[in-house]
Amino acid sequence: MSKKENFVGLDIADHTIEILEITGSGKKPTLSLKNRLEVESGIIEWGRIKDPKRLADLFAKLFSISAQKQISKENVLVSLPDSLVYVHIFHLPPHSKREREKLLLKELQSIVPEKLDNILYSYQIFSEEKDVVKGMLVAMPKDAAVEWFDFFKKNKINVEFLDIEPVALRRAVFYNQKNEKICLVDIGAQSTSVNILNKERFYFSYNTHIAGDYFTREISNKLNLNLAEAEKEKIKNGLNGSDKEINTIVQGAIDRLIVDIKNIIEVNDDKEHKLVKIVLVGGASQTAGLVEYLQSHFEIPVSLFTLEKSFKTNDVEYIEAFGLALRSFDKKEYSDEPVITEKQIGQKNGAYKLLKKDESDYIRNLDEHFDVVGVSPEVNFDRYNPDTKKVSRTIWLLAFLFISILLLLGAFFFRENNRKSRQIESLKSSQNFTDVVQYRLQDLSIQVPVAVSATEYNKNRVRAKIFSDIILKIDLLDNQNNENSISQASKARALKQVSSSEELYPFHVEKIDNKDELIYKWLIFSNLDIKNMTIEKINTLNTNRIPYLFESLNIVSVEVTSNPNVYMMNVDVKVSSNQDLNI
Repeated sequence: MSKKENFVGLDIADHTIEILEITGSGKKPTLSLKNRLEVESGIIEWGRIKDPKRLADLFAKLFSISAQKQISKENVLVSLPDSLVYVHIFHLPPHSKREREKLLLKELQSIVPEKLDNILYSYQIFSEEKDVVKGMLVAMPKDAAVEWFDFFKKNKINVEFLDIEPVALRRAVFYNQKNEKICLVDIGAQSTSVNILNKERFYFSYNTHIAGDYFTREISNKLNLNLAEAEKEKIKNGLNGSDKEINTIVQGAIDRLIVDIKNIIEVNDDKEHKLVKIVLVGGASQTAGLVEYLQSHFEIPVSLFTLEKSFKTNDVEYIEAFGLALRSFDKKEYSDEPVITEKQIGQKNGAYKLLKKDESDYIRNLDEHFDVVGVSPEVNFDRYNPDTKKVSRTIWLLAFLFISILLLLGAFFFRENNRKSRQIESLKSSQNFTDVVQYRLQDLSIQVPVAVSATEYNKNRVRAKIFSDIILKIDLLDNQNNENSISQASKARALKQVSSSEELYPFHVEKIDNKDELIYKWLIFSNLDIKNMTIEKINTLNTNRIPYLFESLNIVSVEVTSNPNVYMMNVDVKVSSNQDLNI
């Protein structure tokens, strides 16, 4: 770059927007301008634009710091709220580049509860080894991307592409730093992400709801304060303030986060690639006393990240914006990183196209006496195209699955035993354990809302998706199928869509009987969300703060609501306590 140019990073969240402009020529950028504004309720919700006019007014103030100080609207790189973007670290079997799109499609189906033709995605390959291909997949709903690109055009903001917040963080953290393996903990308001990474790749990425707002809710619930008062007390006291009761409540919440971080580090640390430190970023990472408290629980160094001294700002809230601006400043250095571009909107989804082609091949192999005109391409005709090699492959696959199930059962019981031990240890540290030694089982009934579309996701709903299984009635003519066998076969197909972090509700939530086809709709939901949401609901209803141990949950039924994208899940929960919770 021969002359000085301006490069802008724009970090958009539901509650705040940060913008940072860097300038320079050659390889050394310098800080030019920065600005940060609060986003009022009702303007942006879960990453979607709800009030374009008010948002446009906000952006006008954001770029115009004063009459003399205007931030450039050229070379702008944007990251959208985490609630809108899906990030997934994948491990694929060895494959050709031609097969890669289809394999990534399977990964997309497991992480994004959207129709395939409404997904924009990008990926980065970290390594291609003999037995595994490792990389990172990022995706977002296409209609949301269209919304944002249209908004930027109308407001004359030249956005090169949409970037990913964890990747922007990595850029900022490793700028002018040596390449080493670290644990990057981003503690925000609504969520905390724990990432194991180095300068070149991500090893692991995990998100939890234990974050700044969670700390505030804990204070609010236990001290009977409104949220504004609880937030003020949290900021004032943190972990080492004068109010010991507040300190203890925040400490209890942090202890839950520490358990997650320790487990993640244990799984991802190895002799060849040792973790050297824990780095904290995000607004809630500045909680008073947090660094010192975390350091007392870890042997490796724990530190709060700050920007380079040459930038003359220690404001941790601009880290993502700085990482975004760096991507625009040095395109060559970061050219292989995944981004979402406006050009992708008009392109056909490659993986989707390949899937359609494969299913069209099945149709061409049908026996000629079948009238297949108008047959839905979603239907699997594989059984009409017998292949003797497939029988052998199926036997080997079944044997492999049987062994895998045995191993998974062993791992499950081992983890369940460890989980119970951790729960009891945690209870010992935060409650008088003698209160719950003589406990008894109690049954509770809880209702939990479930969202099946990204547009309906929020922190009070379980994330889920609907798998629609379409069955042509012509397929059923020559077979002695009863209602039960048809439903069970459909359920088996739905189970194939379930990833390791999901569960299938065992009964179809809806059956549509059209003239030529049956449609079974199956609910696939996040097993982590349902557990966390159930515990949160119990904690909210447990107004007397009676100590208890969570034992198990059982989903009794799922009900439709007036909103087609939201269902209500009825859950029976078993807890242990020495007193009745009266919920």
